[in-house]
Amino acid sequence: MNGPLTPALSPSEGEREKHRQAAGAGRVTDFALSVKAPRLTEAATLPHVNSLTVAIANRQRARKVNRRLLNQITASLLADLQIEDAELGINLVAAPEMTRLNEEFLGHKGSTDVITFDYRLGVPPAGGSALSNPPRQNSLKPEFRTLRGELFICVDEAVGQAKKFRTSWESEMVRYVVHGILHLLGYDDQHAADRRKMKLEENRRLRELSRRFALSKL
Repeated sequence: MNGPLTPALSPSEGEREKHRQAAGAGRVTDFALSVKAPRLTEAATLPHVNSLTVAIANRQRARKVNRRLLNQITASLLADLQIEDAELGINLVAAPEMTRLNEEFLGHKGSTDVITFDYRLGVPPAGGSALSNPPRQNSLKPEFRTLRGELFICVDEAVGQAKKFRTSWESEMVRYVVHGILHLLGYDDQHAADRRKMKLEENRRLRELSRRFALSKL
């Protein structure tokens, strides 16, 4: 689908301003910040299904991406996680744009694989919530059953990491989606113990999706 998209996921200006004010006093990490609404162009969306809305924008040319299939994979993951309501944006970008985002909002040099922005009110700028016991399937706390967020995924990084780890770039891209959504659910990877728990869950979810979908068709 071509042309501009104004997704429901875009937070109000007042909501964004509250996040910006909170960010001024909070700890900033790699995966949960709030910024102005994204430039979601050339986005592919599917109708609401069980209150789950996913909007995908492709702004990179390194690889062609089947956005409809990626949308279906993401919706399946959200359903598996028992998310009752979600408005999620996924932006597929190239290394230059990711480098700019990484440096502007995180203060880190160079590109990275995925950055997650959480738009829910009351979510600390550091995101993740640093849960000591990350939510598991069938045990989500009420505050994690509604998602309002956005993922920026660098396809160039997916291609490079796929070569490094001898996997496919499609699998890497889906891994980044899983990783970002887990952050929105409260998972944190700032400490070794939490990082191990998150990686185990990430691997488990990726295996399930790989059995259910032909990731190579992305």
